[in-house]
Amino acid sequence: MARTRYELEHLPLFDDQLRPYQKEAILKIRESFGRGNKAVMLVLPTGMGKTRTFSVLPRDGARVLIIEPQIELVGQTVSAIHSLRKRAASIEQAINKADAGDEWIVACYATLVPDRYKRFIGNVDLVIVDECDDKFSMAFRKMAQEFIDGGARVLGVTATPFRGETSSLLGFYEDVPYCLELRDALNDGWLVRPRVFTHRVRSVDFSKLSKTRTDFKPEELDRILTSEQCLHDIAALVDEYQTRDHAVVFCNSVLQSRLLRDLLAGRHGKKVSLVYGTQNKEERAAEMKAFRDGTNRLIVNCNVLGRGVDIPEIDEIFNARPTKSKSRFLQALGRGLRSLGGVLQNGMTREERLAAIAASAKPDWVWHDLSNTSRYHEPVTAIDILLAGDKTIIDKVKEKGEGKEKTQEQLDADMAEAIREHEEAERLAREEEKRRRAQLVVGVTFDSEERDLFAKADAKAPGVRTWRFLWGKYKGYPLSSPDVPDSYIRWAIEKGRMTPFWLRLYQVELEKREARRAASA
Repeated sequence: MARTRYELEHLPLFDDQLRPYQKEAILKIRESFGRGNKAVMLVLPTGMGKTRTFSVLPRDGARVLIIEPQIELVGQTVSAIHSLRKRAASIEQAINKADAGDEWIVACYATLVPDRYKRFIGNVDLVIVDECDDKFSMAFRKMAQEFIDGGARVLGVTATPFRGETSSLLGFYEDVPYCLELRDALNDGWLVRPRVFTHRVRSVDFSKLSKTRTDFKPEELDRILTSEQCLHDIAALVDEYQTRDHAVVFCNSVLQSRLLRDLLAGRHGKKVSLVYGTQNKEERAAEMKAFRDGTNRLIVNCNVLGRGVDIPEIDEIFNARPTKSKSRFLQALGRGLRSLGGVLQNGMTREERLAAIAASAKPDWVWHDLSNTSRYHEPVTAIDILLAGDKTIIDKVKEKGEGKEKTQEQLDADMAEAIREHEEAERLAREEEKRRRAQLVVGVTFDSEERDLFAKADAKAPGVRTWRFLWGKYKGYPLSSPDVPDSYIRWAIEKGRMTPFWLRLYQVELEKREARRAASA
């Protein structure tokens, strides 16, 4: 039997170490480069082996520079290269300097910019950017383009190929040859499915936060999350709902994490580890050890248990860090997705993988969402990630599931029911509109009269088009509407992020009102 192109393209040496989707990703990336693309992107969910995939991708003899977003990930990548490729990778960091022509070089982004990268230009065949959504800036694009101009190709690797709610990375990356969705990875038995709880914490009220297109302002969010009532509410929620042995609490700030840990330990008597970004290494190592070995069943963290952290034992997460960033949310969600070591084996079928996870010590895990009480600010939740479709319908599923446990199967069933209800409501609305129009036609009568063309006009002029409020509680109201108070217009002028044209319209309306009051005084 003839060998397929797939078999010919892959390195047989690694066939027993790679999962099927990793092999397919490598093939498609090579094909994309072969078509002439210079910068392409690989998208794999957290826990799906991105490092293993990109470490196997380059052919022997290729000169590779791997750029990591954080110093902590450099050592992990060096170890992976040594384990898989049996090569010693050079490190470019601080006083460590790699030779420009070394076969494998690993560096942190902060080390390379603003100009330390320049000596590698022309000496690198492939630049791999790990977590490429994290440092996607004008400085990065300039650096990457210089590598391309010097003859290199660029591979960006990420679990979250978007920034904010609307922007993506495709302004620079020309192609996404392989993308595996989180839902597919869960359904195929590569990751552990979560059970989702949503909790309405009354003291978490976002109604007075600034309206931003990206994420919440950290200082504004922190004022809410570090208030006494909010801290007590979250601590009580964690104490009541924690059921697993390796639970994590994500916090917005160091202050929130410290205060919350003190409450959990002092008031609720829980054994709690605490880690945060500026903590000294010795203290952090001790806190992590107590959590890993089970001495402490709970760990409160700020900016530590994120990208690159691999602790499969994590089986419960409390998200006390609301965010509107899908990327940031997925990084937190990813901490619980990994299966325990040794549970999945290469060669297993989908059914065997699902059965192996179900029979393991971690058959599922628990995610706790903190919902807010403002319709103007909607943080991303697990339901947003696990469901796809019309946002209006997903919002109905979220509202229905508040305060209840939901598995993925239950969420799918709720989504199907919400879709049916939505479609039925639309059908009824269409029928009602048909009836209304039919009545308009059937019931029409006509009045006629003769009119002198030179007679004085006695009819009102047709309605005049006018500018209307763009958003907020008075959205759609005419700017001149007496129902809209002056105070609201002043607030909109001060706080609203409007174009100069609209800002001037609001100011003119306020000036007209003040002029009318002055004239009538």
